[in-house]
Amino acid sequence: MSRSNFYRVAQLIILSVLVVAISAFRVSGQAPLTTKPSLTIKPSGGNQDDTARIQKLIDNSTGEIVFEAGTFMLTRPLRLKSARSYRGERSWDMRYGSVLMQQTPGEAIFILDDVVDSVTITGLTFTGKKGTAVKGIVAANAKGLLANSTLRDNHFYTELTECINVPMVLTRLERNQFGLHGNAIHEKHQHIRSVYSGDVVGTNANWLVGNQFSSARGGESVLFEQGAQLHITGNQFEGNEASTTLRINGMFQVVIEGNYFERNAGLAMMEFANGLNNQLGNWIVRLENNFYNMAGNGTPTKFIFLASGATAVYMGYEAGTAFAPDAELTSAELFNACYLRVRGPFRFNGYLGAQAGGMAGCQ
Repeated sequence: MSRSNFYRVAQLIILSVLVVAISAFRVSGQAPLTTKPSLTIKPSGGNQDDTARIQKLIDNSTGEIVFEAGTFMLTRPLRLKSARSYRGERSWDMRYGSVLMQQTPGEAIFILDDVVDSVTITGLTFTGKKGTAVKGIVAANAKGLLANSTLRDNHFYTELTECINVPMVLTRLERNQFGLHGNAIHEKHQHIRSVYSGDVVGTNANWLVGNQFSSARGGESVLFEQGAQLHITGNQFEGNEASTTLRINGMFQVVIEGNYFERNAGLAMMEFANGLNNQLGNWIVRLENNFYNMAGNGTPTKFIFLASGATAVYMGYEAGTAFAPDAELTSAELFNACYLRVRGPFRFNGYLGAQAGGMAGCQ
């Protein structure tokens, strides 16, 4: 596809985003309830099952659900409801935090079986019993989607196989900790997976700001696929063991700025490719003001990024250290094909490569 044809397709994508944001993700037809706007729940204590009590509180609330400090034992997933706040004590320490512990192997803590709109989840700790391979927040089916929402100051333990696995639209993830705490790391530990599998572009205008990501295992730490806009700003990615740290596919505009990368495994820190239902690649990717420690996690990281599809990476004002003698910004094949467009200076300690000046003729 030519870049001019791609631009026309991109315009249609952005229009579809506006239609989706205005209409499809609006909470509709819900009769007002007469219950209190703020409700508080305490753990039952011991190994007593808290699932039914919490779900009843969620169903009967119209405002904020407050989880007091302690461990809430779950045996089934909790169904998130729109237009509510879910608030805990904001501590990573299980002695002081509001801990949601799933005991049933393979189950999730929160599920979305339809569009869930305008929720705030803050200060909760998500975990499971060792070896149960439980999940954090996931879509229960193809209709599950999180829109116009905020997740802030939550803690996702290493016992989870998936921390967040749900398509997101107009959603902000801020100051959360992924994989920093826990008693065991599952063989798969993925932090974020936001993939919309439908024909309409559906994972748009999301922000990752000030989060910490560690201990990922499997394909990647963070995956976003098929959408129009994504901002990844001011996060710390350190000590991840996945094949790559960031995997972004089929997005129109991606801004990756002011992040810190260190001791991450994989051939490249990030990879860009086509989406599930399009061959659009990532039309514009901006890498600015990031810091890269290329020492790797056991093996040095060779590239900052790899890419395929109609992807253009604009890169500048970057810093880094611990570059191996053969390390480069991207592969020679991609560099020669103008996937990289240099837009500013670099400060790379130990860098011996030849790509920092850009490729002549690549604008």
